[in-house]
Amino acid sequence: MKNGLAIVLVLGLALLGLMPYASATTSVEGPGTVNLGSSFGVTITSDEIVEAAYVVVTFSPELDVESISVDPDSSFSYSNYQSDTGSVEIIVAQERPAPVMPTLAEINFTATGRGTPTINLSSVINGVEDDVESLIVEVTVPWDVNNDGLVNFLDLVEVIMHWGESDTVYDVDRNGVVGYSDLSLVVEHLE
Repeated sequence: MKNGLAIVLVLGLALLGLMPYASATTSVEGPGTVNLGSSFGVTITSDEIVEAAYVVVTFSPELDVESISVDPDSSFSYSNYQSDTGSVEIIVAQERPAPVMPTLAEINFTATGRGTPTINLSSVINGVEDDVESLIVEVTVPWDVNNDGLVNFLDLVEVIMHWGESDTVYDVDRNGVVGYSDLSLVVEHLE
């Protein structure tokens, strides 16, 4: 009995050594620039075939989670997540590895603060801690047309001075021409 168990153990270890578990790269893809108060989505992907994964997504306080979709392509037998302020933990697993490099999750955020918040990852794919690629998002304030960090009288002056121009930063509503609607948006966001 001991010899049979030893043979099974040795064969099992040999098979594990042959499995193609190389270091993967898990990345977060999404926009590099968003407007303050706007919603945007990011996608968490792996560049390797995934049998099991544990991914932790952490993000700056200038971002709020709107929704989370783990395993949106239904690639896995099991998927779950846990969300807390500033982080989302994702677990996915499947009985047999499928020949795909999957989307692990899609997360929708709202940009609630100015600055350049970062979405960071840590990840273990198929039992191996992998490389990760983070995403830095610049949160812009489109109605701060003079880019001084404030929405005030000076921004109103700039919009009026560029009245009728097209394709400029003073076209806050991006309709193609600087006009009344741009002035209204700046007024609406005065600090």
